[in-house]
Amino acid sequence: MPRTMLSARDIGPELGRSVTMEYDTAGGPIAMLVYPRSCKVSVLEEDRKPKWIEADVVVSPVEREVVLSDALIEELGIIILSPKRGHWRFTDDPVDRVRSSYRPHYW
Repeated sequence: MPRTMLSARDIGPELGRSVTMEYDTAGGPIAMLVYPRSCKVSVLEEDRKPKWIEADVVVSPVEREVVLSDALIEELGIIILSPKRGHWRFTDDPVDRVRSSYRPHYW
């Protein structure tokens, strides 16, 4: 989660206690705040009931978009078909079902 999103949404104390962890990035190692198991994540689609997954919040001082880990994507039941075009489907969707990503929101 971008730090600017955390500030703009006035999120913080309710996440609980954070730990600082170092992550390897394309620009080199960076320290980020991690709030273990502090949020619930779901994919909201009109034709489905949400499946809520407990997840860590990792706060990045440099990222501008919300990023999901490979593990969280898998737990949400998402199969990425074409990342550049934003095509995906759920694991239990018919094979010919292609969903499209929403426009990105930058913080």
